Amino acid sequence: MKENKMLKTTVSVAAAVVMGISGLNAESADKNVVVVAAPTAGQHSSSQQRIEPAPSTQGYKDTIVYARGAKKEYAVGEPIRVQLKIKRNAYIYFWTISYDGRGYLIMPNDFTSFNKFTRNTEYVVPERSAKYEFVSDRAGVEEVYVLATTKKISEKRIGAIFNKKAGGVIPVASSKNIKNFVSKDIMAIAKRENIKYDIERFDIAIYDDRPEAANQKTEGTSVNITINQ
Repeated sequence: MKENKMLKTTVSVAAAVVMGISGLNAESADKNVVVVAAPTAGQHSSSQQRIEPAPSTQGYKDTIVYARGAKKEYAVGEPIRVQLKIKRNAYIYFWTISYDGRGYLIMPNDFTSFNKFTRNTEYVVPERSAKYEFVSDRAGVEEVYVLATTKKISEKRIGAIFNKKAGGVIPVASSKNIKNFVSKDIMAIAKRENIKYDIERFDIAIYDDRPEAANQKTEGTSVNITINQ
């Protein structure tokens, strides 16, 4: 995998008409919505920048059989699909990391409340019939986390990590909150709520051969929703 074809994640969306997130909610899901993953700073991934996940619960750490991109690499703007298989029934959470280290909870989201998965079944996320898509907007490596749990994490606790502004679509965690959640808070939450969990991190390579890509900025984040009409 070439280094100049690498990036990380946020959440935006691509299509014909761009709209602010305010005023968009699950009721808009009858439209063709694309949830975009936007990259983190720079084109090169550094092990020092990556968050090491907390150890999975003993006896549950092998629940995630695999989580990976359905393809080895995707073009900028191309719908991304993730293949997932688990060996135990579990609730699944996906999030990505952005330029400034913030975390974006991309599933469950306003367009699907489905996050309970059945053991020994291969899933493709989003499913073909979904009314949203994951898309990256620049070349690099998308850094994605998947969390499998025996029970749903309480809304109060997940909301304390991933906050959603009024009228917003994608819950966002500060760089401090997401780092603590991934590295240690999940252990405390699991203990308080009697939850077992397995957590994995994987990358998806993104390439961009468009002429304008050479002048692309690598700073800042942009979280938008675009709706095809």
